[in-house]
Amino acid sequence: MTKQVIDIGGSEPKSHQGSERALSLKGGTGDKPPATGRDEISDLWDPELERYVLQEVILKSSGAVLAPRLYRGELTGSATMRGDAMFVAAGGKVGFNTYANSFFASYWEKFTDIRALSLCGKLQGQGLVHLFRSTSEGGMVKVGEYPVSGIFHIHFDLFSYLPSDESAGRFFFDLEAITDITVEKLAFTAFTPPGKTATFSLGVCTYGKEKYVTNLALSLEAYLKRGGKAVSEVTIVNNDGTDDALPVLRKVVDRTPAFTLVSQDNIGGAGGFARTLHLSQKSGVASHHIFMDDDVFLDTHMLDRLQAFVSYCNAPYVVGGQMMNMADPQMLYEGGATLDYWGFLKRVGEDIDGALGSEVSFFDKVRAVDYNAWWFACVPLAEARQAGLPLNIFIRGDDFEYGLRLGRAGVATVSLPGLFLWHEPFEVKSAAWLEYYNIRNRLIVTAIYDDSERFSIPPANMIRDTFVGFLQLERYDTVFAAARGVVDFLRGPQAILARHAEELHGVLRQDLADLTEDDTEIVARLEADMADMGPAPELHSILCLRHSAQLGGRRRDAKTVPWINHPVVGVLETILACYADRAAAAGKQWQDNAHALSSDGAWSALYGWEEVG
Repeated sequence: MTKQVIDIGGSEPKSHQGSERALSLKGGTGDKPPATGRDEISDLWDPELERYVLQEVILKSSGAVLAPRLYRGELTGSATMRGDAMFVAAGGKVGFNTYANSFFASYWEKFTDIRALSLCGKLQGQGLVHLFRSTSEGGMVKVGEYPVSGIFHIHFDLFSYLPSDESAGRFFFDLEAITDITVEKLAFTAFTPPGKTATFSLGVCTYGKEKYVTNLALSLEAYLKRGGKAVSEVTIVNNDGTDDALPVLRKVVDRTPAFTLVSQDNIGGAGGFARTLHLSQKSGVASHHIFMDDDVFLDTHMLDRLQAFVSYCNAPYVVGGQMMNMADPQMLYEGGATLDYWGFLKRVGEDIDGALGSEVSFFDKVRAVDYNAWWFACVPLAEARQAGLPLNIFIRGDDFEYGLRLGRAGVATVSLPGLFLWHEPFEVKSAAWLEYYNIRNRLIVTAIYDDSERFSIPPANMIRDTFVGFLQLERYDTVFAAARGVVDFLRGPQAILARHAEELHGVLRQDLADLTEDDTEIVARLEADMADMGPAPELHSILCLRHSAQLGGRRRDAKTVPWINHPVVGVLETILACYADRAAAAGKQWQDNAHALSSDGAWSALYGWEEVG
């Protein structure tokens, strides 16, 4: 098969250009990578393309069945899969200006040492590549048109852009069939080897999602059977305490040495993911650890994409996969998130149509994030060992606290476009017990990172307005849960992080179940929560519930505000008075002690794990 080399950016090292041209004339196989001074060949090397694969252009996958337009569009004619190859009849044109198959060069330019790359492929017939660059300012530049056949390499660099463009933007291409073509592979590649090849352990936490987690395990098993090398071990932690409801998963684990299934008490997602990280550090096999939700749909090509990006990274990073919306599969739900001054989350890149290049261009420039949720997030193990394990806070906030913690240690988070999986959208859940964790854990995280510049613990008037919002909806059980969350925060880290999470959760759920319509029941339980906290200070009148902005211009009387004389008002205002007086001192305790209570030794002592040496 013929080989073509098209150099449009001076990207290849001069010492290699001549030898490669000689190989193409001789028809050499190129089955060995250039010397790297290392004994092992990188998993990224493709001997047929004679390049290190940075990002395969995905032609066939389970994801492409779920959301075909996320991967490619048929501009003229049609493209059909024949086995693993794509057939396009003469005159047809296929476009890859999509979320799944664009090359987001700005991210590679900033976070890796890659400065030159090749668009490579192998096809039968005669084709024409139309190569484009979408700039970080929303413009589009046609780089050129290149006749291709056989095995081809189109070389270009990442830095030949105008200063006004700020960064390399995004590369994509259309492939036109001059004759009938059969495309066997396409990839963005590099000639330069990575300084290291990343290897991954993968940790899944599951609870009551038997069907989902079994399908994920079968997908990962199939990836390993096909020769996938990115993942060396998979640990699934089942918080249900037994694997009786997971017979198929049990068989996968029994027949696949890379898999481990651990059953433990229900100590929340925080406890499940912490256990996977603990076990990965204990085994010492991988360089990085992937956190992954149980209820996701994964195109396993993403594991190879992750390996390539992490292998070329110029520093340790948390690298996150973005979340597609399972209910609308070509729509991006979230591409990482930022946190505001009070710890409220703002999604980045929400509701982007991955089939439309005009919307995908949102990621033509690097988008800063504070964290990437643990539906798919990869952390460097050496730095994670130094940082400790996640906080023992059951659910809600363990992922963004850990992202902030690593960020403070110099390990920034990159939410990488084109690296993704599918997850059901997060609908607003109204369960009262969730609000306990929402408010308690937001206070914990903002207290730990409170510097009065980037983050600050929410002031008492915000807590007051939260209470009033639930009272307005007559959700008294939720008010109870939120109030207890505030009280437990004030108790300090020892009362939460050093306590068995399932026990604390069980008490909360039972207390909520025991609440009745009797007003005195809620009041009595909250007063009992406050009994050991000493005399309450006097509440400043401006913090009284009746002064909440949530009430707008209403008259403050029982006719317009039905709860205004409810007995719970008094105890809620007592809690507000304590919060206003003691939040700063409690926050200092959290800053000083939370991470020490999240060490591997602390978790191991609390839950009976074997401590990592």
